[in-house]
Amino acid sequence: MVRHADYLGSLKIERVFLSAVGFYPSPTSKYKYLKNISGSFLFILTVLYIILALIHAFINLTDVAVLSENVTFLMTVIVYATKVVNLQVYRKNILLLEDLLTNPILTELEMQEEENIVKENLKSARFFTNIYKTMANIAVSVHVVSPLFDFKRTGYKHFIFLLWLPFDRNKHYGTVYFFEMVLLLSVTWFCITLDALNILMMNICAIQFEVLKNRLSRISKSFSRDDEVDDRIRMQKLREYIIQQNHVYRCSSLVQKTYSIGVFTQVVCSVLIVCFGLFKSIVTPLKSMQFMMLTSYSLTMIYQVSLYCVYGQKVLDASNDLTDACYMSKWNHCSLGVQKYLVMIMTRGNRPVIMKAGGIFDLTLETLMTIYTSSYSFFAIIWQVYNTEE
Repeated sequence: MVRHADYLGSLKIERVFLSAVGFYPSPTSKYKYLKNISGSFLFILTVLYIILALIHAFINLTDVAVLSENVTFLMTVIVYATKVVNLQVYRKNILLLEDLLTNPILTELEMQEEENIVKENLKSARFFTNIYKTMANIAVSVHVVSPLFDFKRTGYKHFIFLLWLPFDRNKHYGTVYFFEMVLLLSVTWFCITLDALNILMMNICAIQFEVLKNRLSRISKSFSRDDEVDDRIRMQKLREYIIQQNHVYRCSSLVQKTYSIGVFTQVVCSVLIVCFGLFKSIVTPLKSMQFMMLTSYSLTMIYQVSLYCVYGQKVLDASNDLTDACYMSKWNHCSLGVQKYLVMIMTRGNRPVIMKAGGIFDLTLETLMTIYTSSYSFFAIIWQVYNTEE
């Protein structure tokens, strides 16, 4: 029985959700205009918020506490808008990736062990992305209800975002609050879905390298107990593995090219989001809903950028392991022809796959530590400026 890895099926939730508003390219034209209208409305709403938030930030440029809260959420919306635009620019790449992920060269599995590798890794990635989604939903829920709790506690009307409006928003509290709530929910749900899609794609690239590594490590085993027949089988399999390796590299390259700009924006903005968010948390009363909101939001951002770097490191490690797999495959027991094929694979494997953010930052654990230290450095500067003003 031929086993198949259902890579595309593992992305079904994200694909369906993004397709519903036209953010994800669909090969069919069903409800095309309705989806485009929905997506355009949400994007216009996002751009409107960015403009109003930028005006508010400019007006309060000298107030560090207010500016930090404004920048914290403004950066998130800018990242979301960038990811949506980026997805539209690389629509063709998405369709190419879908073709690759259904190609038998990548989906066919040789044995139960490979099927276990695929299932366990897909399950693990889904588990960690679900944690991220849960954290984000908790943060957004606290964000939505915090103005209502603060109003009950202080008697003053509070809003979800800091925005400049050309009218007294206290007189139109219900309308403004509804607008902000719709914006927050749409931005959050689509942003975490885009993040999950990118992380799951990187995980699939790592899985493909691990499957190939597993096959290469077993290439010297006996298939028929006849040396001459075994040698022909090994040669045939290695030809297939070289084609598979080319497809895996192509898939990884497409993932990197398609999501690189969005990840770059995310990494840069995450530094600002974390340092401004933590700073605002410190100067906010502990018992307030705003403190809970800022803390949960900052922790979610830390977890988000950590996922990107962890799975980027996973792809790097898995691609590096191909050379070791060839070397540990008992190549000295194989014929000269088999050894030549193994050298070809090792030579290609000497160039590891590194997921990059905008072609600048490597998505690795080393980069993650740099992000943490940079966030702390920015936080220390903001804290010093704040104390100086006091």
